[in-house]
Formats: sequence, structure tokens, C-alpha cells
Amino acid sequence: MSKLPDALQPFVSKVVDPPGDGNCGFHCVRYVIKKTSSNPIYQAMAGAYQVRLDLIEELDSRKQWYEQTTGELYSTLMKTLEMNSPHDLPRNQIQWLSTWKHGHMLANAYKRPVIFISKETQDGNFTIIPDFHHFQPVEPIVMAHVDDCHWMQVQFPLNAPFSPYPPVSLSRFHQNKGKPSAIEASWLGGLRKHFEWGQVIFRGQIAVHS
Repeated sequence: MSKLPDALQPFVSKVVDPPGDGNCGFHCVRYVIKKTSSNPIYQAMAGAYQVRLDLIEELDSRKQWYEQTTGELYSTLMKTLEMNSPHDLPRNQIQWLSTWKHGHMLANAYKRPVIFISKETQDGNFTIIPDFHHFQPVEPIVMAHVDDCHWMQVQFPLNAPFSPYPPVSLSRFHQNKGKPSAIEASWLGGLRKHFEWGQVIFRGQIAVHS
């Protein structure tokens, strides 16, 4: 808990520390997805591999969009996700979870906000919302980057009326003269109380644009 921003700590119910095997970020994702998925693989360590497969499916469905959004070639993005089996570990840091390469894929694949937290850098606190799916009330994926190289899963109390969400990072592809798209507007409206409370916790920080 102490590795989270000080002002955020009172609003966090639990922090889960996954194995530091290079798949830590993908384990953080499966911890959330396993709560509602009927697929038992998310319950096991192999669930991190399934998250990679989910992102590959999402990437394949919108190749050009992700190339334009991330500024990376499709082949490069695939290399960050591809593994031969659930038992493989990342070969290098390229295959670790990346906010700017994988953030929008996660939000779109699982149709939910993805929140990145960092005590190390102020601009490391931001929220990514889905680009292709309208608002629905759902538990966000919340991850904290700690020790310069590790992800931990953060949980807000499920019975809380609202929790502090950091500023939104709008995709470059969907920006329209500085205005959010209709889908983005639905999330901004649906989560308005969360973002208003986040302005208090993450005061002085402006939204970044990926």
C-alpha cells in the first residue's frame, strides 16, 4: 500500500502483488477478469497467457487503428504479445505490459476502464476508457507501477459510491478538434463522479493524450 500515491491510499481496499516473472501486468488483468468470466483459465497462472491471446485478438480486429494510435507497426505490437505456450516467460522487456502499447487494447478487449497508477511520476496516473464500446457500469482494471519495473493490482471498495479516478487519456485517433467522441463522452459522463473526486486526489495533473 505504501508504494501508492499517499493521497490515494485511504481509498484503496486491497493491493495484490503478482509474481515478478515478467507477466506481472498480465496477471493484474486476469485478477479482475476472473471475477466475471466463465473461462476457468483466468483463475490459474496460465490466465496471463490468455490475456495475451485476448489482446492479440483485439489487435487483429483493428490493426490499422492500433498502428495509428500507438505509432508502432502491427508486427512490432505482435512481438510484445506473442508467446509459444502458457508456460513461457517474456524473453525481454519488450514483452512486459506497456501502458501506451497495451492500454487501449485492454480497455477495448474487456470493455472497461484501465487505470494506471504511479507514485514515481505524476504523469503516470491516468485512465484509459474504451474507444468502441459505450459506457457500462463495470469494475475497472487498476494497476500500480512500482519499483521501476513491476505491476501490482489495486482494488477499490466495490461498495463505495465512487472512487477517485485519475485524468482520462483520450486516444489520438478519436480526438476531434480537442473534443471527445460520442463513446468517450458516454464514459466521461457515466464516470463523472469518479473523475471529479480524482481531481481532488490527483490535483494539479492534467489529462495526457496518448
